[in-house]
Amino acid sequence: MRFRDVYKNNLFMLKFVWKYYKIYIITSILISFSSILTPLADVLGPKYIIDFISQKKPFTWIVTVVILIFSIEILKSIYYSWYYKFITPRAHNKIKGGINNLLMQKAASLDLECYENADFYDKYTRALKEADIRALSVVSSTRDFLLSLVYALTLFGVIVTLDPILLLISVVSMLLSSLFGLISGKCQFKYERLLTPFEKHLNYIKRVFYEVQYSKEIRIFPISKLLFKKYDNNIDKIDSVLKTRGKKLTLLNILGDTVEFIMTIGVTMLYLAWKIYNGVLTLGDFMALYIASRQFSSRLQVFFNSFTQFYEHSLYITNLKEVLDYESKIENSSDSLEILEEKITDISVDNVSFSYSEREVLHNITIKASKGEKIAIVGHNGAGKTTLIKLIIRLYDINKGKILINNKDIKKLSVKHLRSKIGLVFQDYQLYSASIAENILLREVKTPEDEDKVWFALKQVGLYEKVKELPNGIHTLITKEFSNEGIFLSGGEAQKLALARIYIKDYDVVILDEPSSSLDPLAEKQMYENMMDITKNKIAIFITHRLSTTVMADRIYLIDNGRVIEQGTHKELMELNGKYRRMFDAQAQFYREQAEDSLVVS
Repeated sequence: MRFRDVYKNNLFMLKFVWKYYKIYIITSILISFSSILTPLADVLGPKYIIDFISQKKPFTWIVTVVILIFSIEILKSIYYSWYYKFITPRAHNKIKGGINNLLMQKAASLDLECYENADFYDKYTRALKEADIRALSVVSSTRDFLLSLVYALTLFGVIVTLDPILLLISVVSMLLSSLFGLISGKCQFKYERLLTPFEKHLNYIKRVFYEVQYSKEIRIFPISKLLFKKYDNNIDKIDSVLKTRGKKLTLLNILGDTVEFIMTIGVTMLYLAWKIYNGVLTLGDFMALYIASRQFSSRLQVFFNSFTQFYEHSLYITNLKEVLDYESKIENSSDSLEILEEKITDISVDNVSFSYSEREVLHNITIKASKGEKIAIVGHNGAGKTTLIKLIIRLYDINKGKILINNKDIKKLSVKHLRSKIGLVFQDYQLYSASIAENILLREVKTPEDEDKVWFALKQVGLYEKVKELPNGIHTLITKEFSNEGIFLSGGEAQKLALARIYIKDYDVVILDEPSSSLDPLAEKQMYENMMDITKNKIAIFITHRLSTTVMADRIYLIDNGRVIEQGTHKELMELNGKYRRMFDAQAQFYREQAEDSLVVS
């Protein structure tokens, strides 16, 4: 990596910190320049005290030096305490919050395919793990860089005044130590990359054991044994990497320290002892020069190690910038700018094909939907039904064919504006650890009108009475993760709550993906009747494998292995006597047998 890139990357991070907490950088710079006082107390103070004693100077001279040293140390202590105990923790909080917020916003705008790309996901995981630490570390390294520079320049003046030859010894010592530091930094980054996939696996397994949706199965089934085994295997893999890394870093550290000790203790002490022995230096000079040379070498090492640290930071910052610089091919496409002002009245999927990683999922699909129509898309699991919906709302872009909205190519329309016109509930919907109202609105409750919308939606899905009885009503939290007053919902209640989202806005298009999979037959019937009513003048698309509901559809598309193999009304498809008929009859027979079994039991 070029020096210019290292400089630009670290400057990028400093600008980020400046944006979120300017005082942290200002106080860090001040602490660096205040270090000019330290050599006066640590080096010259002892020298003058020893010389004054050996020269039998007035005791008041010694007292004056002690008072000066004491004053410098007290001022340093006050400032350092304020900086490290007050400023630094707040800086950590502000910067961590800012950078994680930025990464979460980026995650929300990533194309869905990024989550299916292991390399990109690893980059994002590393960025999330390291970004806030690196932001703070860049400031610390900059502070140490300036502090060491000021400190070293002050000591330089002391050493040049007393014995310039010591500079050569100190510089050679520093260069050798910095070389080992640079090698260690590269080694550290190399092995951190190797650890990422194993740590990601560990985090997933830990999540399984504390997230509520897994709680029942891990208690009932032996899956926990498998997870424990996988956890231990990943721990062993991490240990293997750490073992290899540890051997190399330990050897480098020992070699670096040995070289430093030879130069700063052995060579320096022998040289100064020889000069005292020949009467060239006083005891005070010896004390000052020995301390100054040790500290000068140490500070020079920190100064040049800062470059090693900046290089290491730059490697991680490059990873972060690659994530932050990623532009959604869908949401940020220069072609997708047109705002669809009118209501959506027609959706046309024309000969569309789509592949996941070279595997074709949809092939030459053609589907039409117009205002006022109820469209049912049916087929076995894995047939491609949900994938088709993801293409209509542009979570993915098609590989072949066209999707037209009001006869306009979907790729030319503003993605955000298009999605705002479509009400959608996926089969794998999510509920959040937020209030009932926030789970329905999917945003903050801002006005009394928002609350009215929520209550209306709850009535439509049959949850009004239940929520009304809760002490906090629609402001009750879902789950007890953050409050004991929160509630857990049954599978059917959770699905109803997700469906309530459809009723809070006058959408042009309503798309429901297996909307009744957790509902009992009566609730399912009521839900579809409500949906038929609310979507009278809209486009409604239902994905379902429960064919009892398709009789209400104006048109049915049967998808099998990514192809539309049958289409028409329920009556037409029954008369066709094809796969739809066989599926419908099989389900009808199943329901009849269930009913007969119930009568026998009763």
